[in-house]
Amino acid sequence: MFRNTTSPALVPVLLAALAAAPAAAQSTVAQNTAPTASSDGAPAPGSLVIAVGETKRGSLTGEDPRLDEGEHYHAYDFDGRAGQRIAVSLRSSSFDSYLAIVTSDIEWENQDDDSGGDSNALLDVTLPVTGRYVIIVTTYEGDETGDYTLSVNALEASTARDTEEWVQYGQASDNDATLFYLPSSIRNTGDDIVQVWTRWTYPGMQPPSTGDAQYDSEKRLVRVDCGRDALGLVSFVEYAGDTAVNNWTAKDVEMNPAVPGSVGSSLLDRVCSNRTP
Repeated sequence: MFRNTTSPALVPVLLAALAAAPAAAQSTVAQNTAPTASSDGAPAPGSLVIAVGETKRGSLTGEDPRLDEGEHYHAYDFDGRAGQRIAVSLRSSSFDSYLAIVTSDIEWENQDDDSGGDSNALLDVTLPVTGRYVIIVTTYEGDETGDYTLSVNALEASTARDTEEWVQYGQASDNDATLFYLPSSIRNTGDDIVQVWTRWTYPGMQPPSTGDAQYDSEKRLVRVDCGRDALGLVSFVEYAGDTAVNNWTAKDVEMNPAVPGSVGSSLLDRVCSNRTP
């Protein structure tokens, strides 16, 4: 079951690690090698590296650095580009997997526990900026160790304005936004919970909701509870044209009942009827 909860304390550790390492850390350590620890115990970025299309196998041990609540972790460098859509998978038969990806300036992050089925983690993300990211491999509980497999794969990319495959499901009454969802993006995460990408396009530029740039479209990752008729916003990326300009990710996804007759209810009905059992 996907746990709707805040992740282990990643950000303080990442801040310490990034502060301790050079801005352009060298990425030369081979797979299966534990991260190099900085003076405060955090692994320096660049200790491990992964690219799209690669699978790395490693092992968390009792000698690896820990997060604040005692979870051992490895940190992988990943170079991505704005608008790139990737799937990051973490599988282990030894521990309950927990996975995070974060920009090197800690301005954007995305995290997951069990979306890969059983106790495996899976992230389906569209990257907001071009540059260096850090992928964190860790465990849900403290003191867990064991072998794991980490994979990064490319998913079909779609720009903010691309209407191919997107299906319209409504029109917002307050701002005239046209609302679409992407059926191929529907992902089951267990116990009647699914996630889906939606796209909102506006008739003109909108004032910033986060950050400082205006935007005319946005992509929203929505969590849908088909059993309880509820929805929650996981994250969004705002676009000016085809350029990602602002982004936001929920620390705790707040689920709200779908109001009958609303655009949220329309989305819920379409997504729940199109999901794969």
